[in-house]
Amino acid sequence: MSPKGAQSSRIRDSNKARAQHALTRKAGKKPARPVILIVCEGRKTEPMYFGTLRRQLGLPSRQIRVRSCKGQTDPLQVVLLAHREQHNAESSATQASYDEIWCVFDVEQPEQSPHLPSAIERAASHRYQLAISNPWFE
Repeated sequence: MSPKGAQSSRIRDSNKARAQHALTRKAGKKPARPVILIVCEGRKTEPMYFGTLRRQLGLPSRQIRVRSCKGQTDPLQVVLLAHREQHNAESSATQASYDEIWCVFDVEQPEQSPHLPSAIERAASHRYQLAISNPWFE
């Protein structure tokens, strides 16, 4: 091979290596932030409280998601909504699944909440966290 051909070959190899290097990305250094779902029974107070808390802590809305049961006060309904939200997130191609799920509800009089034991049991079986307030959240 002539010296000119050898030089041309080295340049081609160098360009090839540079092109391959340019297409590779370094792995991210920041750990992924957990995505947390909070499901509550209230329509206004609880979502407003958690939204304000999220903003004060400087957390992005994609990291903390608050869903309301729209006034349904049955603890089991809160847990069932959490389960639906989790299922929707897991089956969605565009939404990340949740790392933590919290169910928040008031229990003023436990004896008047016949579904409370079932809600606690179901939440535990799905590894949801519970925040049960007594007498009420506000």
